[in-house]
Amino acid sequence: MTTSFCQLISDAAESHADKTAMQIIGEEGTEFTFAEMLDAIRGIAFRLEKEGIAFGDRVALIGENHPRWAIAYLGMLFRGAVCVPIDPHGEIDTIVNFLENSEAKMAFIGEDFIETFAQVSGKLGRELPAVLLQEISPQRRRDAEEESTRESVNNHKTTENNLIKSTDPDPVSASLRLGGSNPKFQSFADWTKTPRPDDFDQKPTPGQPDDLAVLIYTSGTTGTPKGVPLTHGNIFYEATGCQEVMHISEHEVVLSVLPLFHVFAQVINLWVIASIGGKVCYVKELAPAELTKAFETKEITLLTGVPRLWYLFHKKIFDGVAAQPKPVQWLFAAMLKTNGFLRDTFKINLGQKFFKKVHDGFGGKLGITISAGSRFDEKIARDYHSLGFTLVQGYGLTETSGAVTSTRFEDNVVGSVGVAVNHAEIKLGELNDEGAGEVLIKGKMVFSGYYKNPEATKEAFTEDGWFKSGDLGKLDENGHLFIVGRLKDVIVLPNGKNIHPEDLEVQYLKSPLVEEMAILGVKDESAVHAGAEKLVAVVVPDFAYLKANNIANSKEAIRYDLDNLGRSLPEYQRVRNYIIHSEPLPRTATRKVKRFELQKKIENSGFDDQESQPKKVLELSGEDKALLETNAGRAVVSAIQKNVKEGEAIHPSMNLEIDLGLDSLGRAEVFAALEQAFATEFDGDEAAQALTVGDTVKLVQSRVGEAETSTDVAKDL
Repeated sequence: MTTSFCQLISDAAESHADKTAMQIIGEEGTEFTFAEMLDAIRGIAFRLEKEGIAFGDRVALIGENHPRWAIAYLGMLFRGAVCVPIDPHGEIDTIVNFLENSEAKMAFIGEDFIETFAQVSGKLGRELPAVLLQEISPQRRRDAEEESTRESVNNHKTTENNLIKSTDPDPVSASLRLGGSNPKFQSFADWTKTPRPDDFDQKPTPGQPDDLAVLIYTSGTTGTPKGVPLTHGNIFYEATGCQEVMHISEHEVVLSVLPLFHVFAQVINLWVIASIGGKVCYVKELAPAELTKAFETKEITLLTGVPRLWYLFHKKIFDGVAAQPKPVQWLFAAMLKTNGFLRDTFKINLGQKFFKKVHDGFGGKLGITISAGSRFDEKIARDYHSLGFTLVQGYGLTETSGAVTSTRFEDNVVGSVGVAVNHAEIKLGELNDEGAGEVLIKGKMVFSGYYKNPEATKEAFTEDGWFKSGDLGKLDENGHLFIVGRLKDVIVLPNGKNIHPEDLEVQYLKSPLVEEMAILGVKDESAVHAGAEKLVAVVVPDFAYLKANNIANSKEAIRYDLDNLGRSLPEYQRVRNYIIHSEPLPRTATRKVKRFELQKKIENSGFDDQESQPKKVLELSGEDKALLETNAGRAVVSAIQKNVKEGEAIHPSMNLEIDLGLDSLGRAEVFAALEQAFATEFDGDEAAQALTVGDTVKLVQSRVGEAETSTDVAKDL
């Protein structure tokens, strides 16, 4: 039996040669059969060798999800080079730091990264030769032609002239030729079509189990970054270990929506599926319309997602039910309870029959749903179970090549993250008063230490070689693991009580008024004891729900609702301080809240006791200016300015309450002034739905018409 991951890919591709391996839904020219995929992978591997990329050299991969991203990734592994996948939306300084630390010799980049790549090259201080994953678009071609007529910043030109033509007399050497400071981009298609010797495909790939395959960075904006090196053996045992317990079929069609630069997306959507002959579908972008288009193909049988994605689907389902008449809501609740009971007691699942409309919304064939990346709300997991979905939950980290535990189809304990997968071991460290301990991990998929960072490596392992996850967990009598929080996220109150913020967020997120929430421990300046913290909740309202239910005074409504939910918690766990935030919370690629970044902003801004947020700096577009310069726009701005701080800048996207600080009385005064100015009356529900400045201007225009507001009433106001 082979222990080579690359051999698994070759075997699967050769035995499914004519089957579609991957494609972007709705985009022509992106479909690859397994035969075409394998040929392209080998083409990339051969060309890397010819370009002088030696065994073990690092090659960066920076781009959005695309079949060519996956092919480039596998081509690097087939060559024996080390793939360094990087978030294309990362900060420039962070990307530069990763490239410097990894000593990347070249890069494969997506079309959307061209301009950023020029800036990265400038800061890197050396030219990094690159292959462009996508063919340049006609619009991009025109933009590049215009750019070629003028000199760009720091003499970096991302123009059509940067693209090396296949007609170059020596395309191989030209692609890596250093010429001044202008990056040279080679065509991905040209690389895959490079003629190679007949015997190249028959040679075994050079990577051995202990050889480095992938280098994934988990942090490192400044200082020494944390690079996680994974070997060919790590990947092989992770892929086979997961497949052995999940038994995923070669007939599965996977919808890949998570960013491939993150290890969780690679495990199922790339390593497992490509090694068994399954099909992967990508979307152009993670947008509702594209997801709908994907599900409408009625092909999707497997979907992986982080908890937040499943929470959004859950919210859409249950908000839809809540909008139905009471008898429908009662019937839905009764069927949900009945199917949950049938599944738990008799292993009978009538979800497809009871909730056909819900299942049809996912295409009707979605049989395997997988969640990992962070802790999952047990109540929501239970709802999916009762709806008839089998939600497999996994647990792992980048350092463990992804999942080290997983629930099983035949043993799906709702709320747990399952038991150890094959080739992995888990145990708990010293237990605290609540019976939880740090999750410790060993196994063939666990990395050996951080790249060029011995201090971090020493801190990451126990003396007897167990990897310290930093997560707190509990084990039941059957070995099922339950994640209860992060060691570093624990908030210690002055009374010595430990607070796990994720536990509280599960309770408070039951409010339909709340879209997102992060509970933090913020320094309590009023406390007697030094270092004492208090609980502060940063809350992002569900503006769609507020508008649909005509709730204008969101601060008061949210505080009232959250205070009510808090009454079921012990006194010390109740949140008293709320910060209403109109912008989405900062999150990682796997949608985890960046708690420390958020906490630093709060403490530095000095508004931890206020129900507000730092003023956001907004630029007016041409459309924004046109809206505010209408007579209705000037009138609205004038009415608002009388009720806010002098000199307050006004932008159409600003929320009247959260960004401008208008309380219910202030809102009433604004609308009363507008009613008087335009000799009209606004319906209470209409006014409640006007949450932003732009909404208010459009409400005035829709009510009286711009023609009726030709007189400049702003002066009267």
